[in-house]
Amino acid sequence: MVRKKTVTEAEVVESPSAPPKKGGKTAAKAEQGTAAPVKKTAPKSASKKNPSSPAAKPKKTASSKTSATKASSEKTLSADALSKKPVKKQATKKSPASRPKTKTALSSAAGSSDRTLVIVESPTKAKTLTKILGSKYTVKSSVGHIRDLPKSRLAIDIENDFAPEYILVKGKAKLKNELLAAAKQSPRVLLASDPDREGEAIAWHLAELLDIPLDTECRVRFYEITPTAVKEALAHPERVNMHKVEAQQARRILDRLVGYTLSPLLWKKIRRGLSAGRVQSVALALICEREREIEAFVPKEYWIVTVVAVAEDGRLYSLKVDSFDGKSLWKEGKSLLIDSEEFVDVLVGEILKSPLTVSDFKVRESYRAAPAPFKTSTLQQESARRNSMSPRRTMSIAQELFEGVSLPDRGPTGLITYMRTDSLRIAPEALETCRQYITSAFDPEYLPEKANEYAS
Repeated sequence: MVRKKTVTEAEVVESPSAPPKKGGKTAAKAEQGTAAPVKKTAPKSASKKNPSSPAAKPKKTASSKTSATKASSEKTLSADALSKKPVKKQATKKSPASRPKTKTALSSAAGSSDRTLVIVESPTKAKTLTKILGSKYTVKSSVGHIRDLPKSRLAIDIENDFAPEYILVKGKAKLKNELLAAAKQSPRVLLASDPDREGEAIAWHLAELLDIPLDTECRVRFYEITPTAVKEALAHPERVNMHKVEAQQARRILDRLVGYTLSPLLWKKIRRGLSAGRVQSVALALICEREREIEAFVPKEYWIVTVVAVAEDGRLYSLKVDSFDGKSLWKEGKSLLIDSEEFVDVLVGEILKSPLTVSDFKVRESYRAAPAPFKTSTLQQESARRNSMSPRRTMSIAQELFEGVSLPDRGPTGLITYMRTDSLRIAPEALETCRQYITSAFDPEYLPEKANEYAS
């Protein structure tokens, strides 16, 4: 959101297509001639034209087109306003309560719309939400972070409470202007980035850029991209969670402090190109510690003796030798006490000397509980075990399934809930849907009396 700037007697609205100049002021070139003296009178509204004042020529620039509103406002500037003599203005601090009024004024000046603006992170998610929300909403994407720390320097003020210096991400100036223009034309802006720490930080950066007061309910969180979940979230917007924002900011600052101070030391002392980091350095230490344990391990020989037996009715049994002379041969879950081939020959000889006899036989019925839903770590582990997929590829595919894939006759559709989570909670609506499906597709005995609950 762009705040309203006042140049003496006329209001000038900056064009969203051109980046704002330093200080936020709009310069205009006055007509040649003698400028009238500046009168100390109360400022007048930009909409009221003074017929006695000569009209100023609108400034022409080659970099961007000027909106109709801006052109009309510049035409009403008087010679007094365009005088080269500086006019001192008293700075007034705007309270958070007055900020929405600025947005309303800009919306009416730029041609307001009755469509609510929803900003998400991903263009794919924007397409899915556009299909769900319909014509009353405009959905745009920030394409990830829109502000971040610069890569060329530390950008952390260590002497001033570790304050970070954020800049616009390279290449996103056009996107910023598009979001500013869309925000000015919409009566309401909702920030719908992902419901995690990174997403909360993106929502905060967008609120800062668009001048959205943080004490307003402008934040919506989608934990699943389904019509029911999306409409429920839009019906109950919340404020930006500053605790999550500060948690992400602390992590980002630590990343920068560790990486930008230790990496140059590694280049100097060991080899150029090495890097250190808040996470990778600790992970490397754990790997080195485990490698030392492997190198210090002393291999120990042990054997497993298995007997294949056939019952009178033809059934096959695979039996493992468990004890000898009344003493267990197993230790720590392994047959460590069968430690030589000579001892194996002794055991085999004892088995062959006498027939096998079944002394006891029990049949038990056991129940296996349904596995818990995936969380981030178990999803990555199972994907690596079953499909030999890397964590990066697993999360990339999961992101596409969450944001929505194109299905025949349905268009973009979200297929899984949010995948970056440690929670095992299942939404009540999803539980009820599953129970209804079990009732309709299977026998009643397969439906438990109550739904399974899992501890995180």
